[in-house]
Amino acid sequence: MPGSGKETSALRPIYDNPFAFFAAGAAIGAFIFLMIYDKYFLSISNTRWIWQTGEDMIQHQLGLMFFKNAPWEFPLGCYRSYPYPALNSIVYTDSLPLLALLSKALRAILPPFLQYWGIWVLFSFMMQGGLSMLICRKAGLSFSLAAFSAPLFICSMVFIHKAFHQCALSSHWIILLAFLLWLHHDDIHYHYIRCILWALLCCLAVSVHFYFLPMVGFIMLSDCIYGWLSDRKVLRYIFLLLAAATCTCLVWYILGGFSAGDPSKGKWGNYVVNLLAFFNPKEYSNFFPEIKMASGVKSERAYLGVAFILLFLITLVYSAYRRIKIKKIEQGKNNEQCGTVAAMGPNGKSKLIAALIPACILSIWAVGPVLSIGEYILFDARPLIPYPISATLSIIRTSSRMIWPVYYALLFLIAYYFNKVFKGSRAAALVLMGCAATLQYAEIIPNHTINSKEFPSGARYESEFYNGLEQMVGGAKSHLAYLSPEASRYKEPAIYAAEHFMTMNNGYFARKVENPDYENTVEDIRLGRLRADTLYCIPDKEEVLDKYEINLPENGIMEKIGEFYVVFTP
Repeated sequence: MPGSGKETSALRPIYDNPFAFFAAGAAIGAFIFLMIYDKYFLSISNTRWIWQTGEDMIQHQLGLMFFKNAPWEFPLGCYRSYPYPALNSIVYTDSLPLLALLSKALRAILPPFLQYWGIWVLFSFMMQGGLSMLICRKAGLSFSLAAFSAPLFICSMVFIHKAFHQCALSSHWIILLAFLLWLHHDDIHYHYIRCILWALLCCLAVSVHFYFLPMVGFIMLSDCIYGWLSDRKVLRYIFLLLAAATCTCLVWYILGGFSAGDPSKGKWGNYVVNLLAFFNPKEYSNFFPEIKMASGVKSERAYLGVAFILLFLITLVYSAYRRIKIKKIEQGKNNEQCGTVAAMGPNGKSKLIAALIPACILSIWAVGPVLSIGEYILFDARPLIPYPISATLSIIRTSSRMIWPVYYALLFLIAYYFNKVFKGSRAAALVLMGCAATLQYAEIIPNHTINSKEFPSGARYESEFYNGLEQMVGGAKSHLAYLSPEASRYKEPAIYAAEHFMTMNNGYFARKVENPDYENTVEDIRLGRLRADTLYCIPDKEEVLDKYEINLPENGIMEKIGEFYVVFTP
């Protein structure tokens, strides 16, 4: 469905062109990215800023560096350098497996200290803008109105919050791509093409971040339900689901998802959606304070933004006004404008049913076992859930993120009905949407701006421990044994090991990775059997050195560097 605005007739072919919609949205996304972040983050050889950010970004970068420098394994996404010598997978450091594999394949021509997070976030901004424009076009918005709408979706809370925090999870364009494929169901005339597209999208989802798979999967299910309600050919849609599942499992196997880690060792039920989540700005609104949430659980950020809330209220009020004013006309000539089902066009009832079933399942999944509203817990079912069920559900530990597809569906529905209600008042619609975009930017963005001046320049990490260890040992060792059962304060030793192409036996991972060699390493240092190629790093003297009564060999060296004790043989 092309844009419905009455643009200049000479330019109408351009305005109606989907490539023009996508290109404009991508340009808007790139512009907003550069307004928020510095081009400093786009340098692939500049990793130093990552070490100054949060633990998640550090984990992702360390996973990439250890994986890229390790020998090839099969499955291809596996490696043994971190935690050495256990088998780990790039999917369990959330290091964007798709680009990690590409980086490893091209490591001979890439910088040794590589980061692709800045380029990926820029790409995600562009895709977010481009695909939101295409969805708006499919919903009937004109080119100009869609262009004013795009910043609303780019500056949405759930998307912006993940940028440079959990970069793989900022790939919300995968959800939008699934929506776009669903909306074009009737335009795909060959079922085998539909099967291929959905299978590719599911494979792409797990290649970026596993959490996108159930989101894409439920939108695919909605597409299948709609198709079945339309043509009653159930077998073709069962085949579609099986084909997509088979291809996805194959890709997940190649990435090492079945070979390493224990995805069931999460804490399901600790991350839920509060019933006020759509209206809680958390600490990121420039206008409103945070609504107090219930203690004992972490509520997902799902704030709609004051702009979308006002658009919804304006649409509601203006729609009621129009219905009262032209009630007789709507009941006669323009009756097709009345009602949700009629507004959805042909097969409107089937579309509504197909959309509501997965949306309800995802919403219930996101709310989880803890029903809370504001600071009050209404019901907590966690003690009642048998362990086998909770362990299985822990594969998607942060189940609250399943609200994202519902969140975007709400945003597009608001934009869709706003366009329908104001389609006779194009100028007013443009002014209101422009004001909404400006308001959304002013509310959300100032608290997300990251400037390169906050970080030191240069590509190398520096600290008292890092510099002292480099002067004392340099790159003479090939393995770093970090002796801390809980891997506390692992950051500095891990950075040193990664930047000196060493292996490391311990660290922090998105999912627990058991390393059976850890106790053997402790036993070796207790008995003074120091390995010549190993650097032993101990964060807590009482926990290891005093507890095990270390017996150093005659040529053993023990030094305190920064906050760590280092033991090695020259």
